[in-house]
Amino acid sequence: MIIVYTIGDTKSYDQALSSVSNPQYVYKLGAYAEEYGSYEGGCIWKTPQEAEAFIHSPTFLQIDWGDGKSRDPKDFSVYQVELVNDWSDISANTGENGYYYLLVDSRLSKWRQ
Repeated sequence: MIIVYTIGDTKSYDQALSSVSNPQYVYKLGAYAEEYGSYEGGCIWKTPQEAEAFIHSPTFLQIDWGDGKSRDPKDFSVYQVELVNDWSDISANTGENGYYYLLVDSRLSKWRQ
């Protein structure tokens, strides 16, 4: 099993993980293309330290969340993502913001520091 890391809005992600009867059914979305748009996949880092550093980087503050609003880094946390297959579940290279993209829907869980 390969574990990688992502970031998410702490309140939303923790609520999702605690509200389902079985948290193993909470997933981070992988890439998709459909009639109404496409998604490159969730942001992925290979270490929790890289994900945490991104939350506190100037690049984080410049992310376009689709609503024209910036997000406060203190509202975000690091989460674990369990790759379904192997390293082929993430993009081969990082994007311009320095993170990989999740290509396959994968199980999400809280990272225990």
